[in-house]
Amino acid sequence: MKKLISIFLLLSISYGASAQVGYGGNKITDNWYVGLYSGFASQSTHTAILKRSNVDYGFRVGRWETPMIGFAIDVNLVFSDSKGYFDAQEEKLTSFMPTLFIQTNLTNLFGGYKGAPRKFEIISNFGLGYMHSTSSAEDDLSIGSITNAITQEIALDFVYNFGKNYEWQVFLEPKIAYFIAGAKGGDNTGRQTCGYDLNYSFLSLNLGINYKFKNSTKRHNFTLLTPCTNEEEEALNAEINALRGRLAEVEGLQEEIDMLRQSIREKDNITTPVQKEYIVSTKNPNLPAVFFKVGSSEIPPAQMQNVAIAAEILKNHPEMKLEIKGYASPEGNSDGNNILSQKRAEAVKNILVNKYHIRSSRILFEGCGATDKLFPIYEFNRVSMLYLIEE
Repeated sequence: MKKLISIFLLLSISYGASAQVGYGGNKITDNWYVGLYSGFASQSTHTAILKRSNVDYGFRVGRWETPMIGFAIDVNLVFSDSKGYFDAQEEKLTSFMPTLFIQTNLTNLFGGYKGAPRKFEIISNFGLGYMHSTSSAEDDLSIGSITNAITQEIALDFVYNFGKNYEWQVFLEPKIAYFIAGAKGGDNTGRQTCGYDLNYSFLSLNLGINYKFKNSTKRHNFTLLTPCTNEEEEALNAEINALRGRLAEVEGLQEEIDMLRQSIREKDNITTPVQKEYIVSTKNPNLPAVFFKVGSSEIPPAQMQNVAIAAEILKNHPEMKLEIKGYASPEGNSDGNNILSQKRAEAVKNILVNKYHIRSSRILFEGCGATDKLFPIYEFNRVSMLYLIEE
C-alpha cells in the first residue's frame, strides 16, 4: 500500500509540475485558500463507531501550485466525551494533530483543466503529521495509550464549488489516520509501533468550507494561457516595430530641435524657442529628407528612420524610382562642399542598396554643392533630399 501511495504521489507531482506551463496566476502569493471544518471521529476497531464517536474541529491553510497539485497545513482538534476513543479509561480527552498534506485534484488530473473549476470535484489528500494527546492511561495497550505519534492521513474531499467566481468550496471529507510511529503500552517502556495497523488508527467524517483568495490575475482560480498563432505574433511584432519607428522619428526631431536652438543661441543670442519651418525648392520632395551633421556624410542614427521609410515605399511600389540630391551648407570651400554633397547623396543610396536590397538601377543621385536656399536655417541645408519619380 505504501508503494502504491508513493508512486501515485510522484506521478501526481510530476504531472502537475509539467502542467504548470500554460497557467496564469501562479506567483508565490497566488492561489492561497483557508478553510474550516467540523465532524466526528472514532477509533477504527474495537469500538462502536457511531455510538462512541467524538466531535473534532479543524482549520486548513493551503496553496495550489497548479490546478492539479497543491499543499496544505491542516490542524485537527478532537474532543473526547466518551470512553474508548484514545483512552479506554479516561473521558474528555483532547488531541492535537497538525498535518502537512499533498493535495491532488483528481478531476483536473484526469479530466483536464478547462480554465475554471467544475461544479463538482474530487480531491485526494495524503499527509504526514504529528499527534499529541492528553492521555494518561497506564495499563491499556490499545490506541488510547499513545500520547505522541507520527501520523499518516489519507482523505478524499468531495467538493462543490460555488460563488460568482467559484471562490467558495463546500467539501465532505472521509478520512483515516494511522499512527505509523509512536510509543505504545502503558508501562512507558518506549516500545514502538510502525506501519499501517487498523488497531492504531481512527476514522473521521468532516464537513467544511474553503475560501480561495484572489491572485495576481484578479481571479480566484487559475487562468489558461493560450499561445499566440504565427499571424498574431507577426502582427504584434509589426506593431512593435512601427512604434519603435515612431519613437526614433520623435527622437530625431527632438535632436534637430535641440541643434537648432543651440545654433540660434550661439549665432544670434536668442533664447526663445524657435518653431522649425521648412521651405522647399521648386521641385517639391515627396519623402522625408535626411539631415547630416556639419562636415559629415555619415547618416546619423536618428535619421535612419527616414531612409527606412523610403525603402518601404520603394518595395511597395516597384514602378517607382528614387532621385537623391545631396547638399552642403555654405561653410567651407566650394570644392569641398561639392564633394561632401556628392557623398551625402551616395550615403543614402548605399544604405538603400546594401541594407534594404533596393536595385541600384532604381536610384539616381547627384551632389548639388553648397546652398542656403532650401531652408532659412542654414544648418538644415546639410541634407539629402529624396524625390519619388515614375519609371
